[in-house]
Amino acid sequence: MAEMLNPELEGIDPETAIEVFIEFESDIHRIALREFVKRLGGEPPILLTAADVAI
Repeated sequence: MAEMLNPELEGIDPETAIEVFIEFESDIHRIALREFVKRLGGEPPILLTAADVAI
């Protein structure tokens, strides 16, 4: 996702990774839930949010 913001990135530092995660968190969770259910079936898993992780 960070590369979507800057395609020339070779890698990202932890601070940038957290910033990008927070910015796209709702999209990441929506896609993850859909993929888990599609691939594994059953109930969607409980996903951690940025509020669950000490930054």
